Amino acid sequence: MPKFLFVLLLIPVATFAQTSTEPFKKANTIIISIQDQPEQAYKKIARILAIGGFGLANTDSDLGIITTDRKATKDLEIVLNVIVLDNGIRLTGKYAVAGLDGDTPIDFRSMKNSPARNAWNIMDKIAHDYNSTIQYTVN
Repeated sequence: MPKFLFVLLLIPVATFAQTSTEPFKKANTIIISIQDQPEQAYKKIARILAIGGFGLANTDSDLGIITTDRKATKDLEIVLNVIVLDNGIRLTGKYAVAGLDGDTPIDFRSMKNSPARNAWNIMDKIAHDYNSTIQYTVN
């Protein structure tokens, strides 16, 4: 009986710690592997964000943090959050549907052409533009 209980207790932990090279339902964080020094990775991801049409609202190169301005598309507004660490870049975000109140965390959903999926696709494109290995996880 105690072994069975122990296994049951591990199930939520294993689900929470899921990481994959392919997006999965409810993944809300993209991790970009880096070979560059963190300072160079910070500059590169900031440049990718700017090229992608994002203004940089809050930046701190010493801490490796970037928060973008809201970027408006035809059906939503999106804000991305970037943290550059020694071994990778963590990318998360929030979106708001035009005309509705409140921000929703970006996560992977399977319904194509929905605002949620469109927000995910924008965030995922930024990650792919870095041109490195990508992993998806739940934060």
